[in-house]
Amino acid sequence: MNKIIRVKNLVKKSKKSETNAVDDISFYAENGAFFAILGTNGAGKTTTISILTTILSETSGQAEIAGYDECTQPGKVSENIDVIFQKPSLDFDLTAEENIRFHTNLYGLYSYRLFYSLMPKDYKEKVVKLSAQSQSAFIR
Repeated sequence: MNKIIRVKNLVKKSKKSETNAVDDISFYAENGAFFAILGTNGAGKTTTISILTTILSETSGQAEIAGYDECTQPGKVSENIDVIFQKPSLDFDLTAEENIRFHTNLYGLYSYRLFYSLMPKDYKEKVVKLSAQSQSAFIR
């Protein structure tokens, strides 16, 4: 079988943290195999998934999904994955627009850009329109 997920020496370190969120992990999963990431709270499972789904970038190391590098080919990675969350997934540390931007990338509607200003014009127009509609719904 071919390896559908390859992770080699993956590290993620936050600027403010003294320890790595993900600390030099390596693994692979074969196409068609059942695969799970298990660990205690704070072990780096969510951070690893966020890297594999192109939401975060790694500090060092390499991750590939379906033969595509998550860092240099995030669009191709996004075309080859689906993510289903256990619970609704709004991040209360993000603004409403940041949550929208995150989910449009996750569901393949738009490629992720770090800043709103870098998003395509039609995305920005839709966000402004939806924002105006939701504000008027609350004013009534």
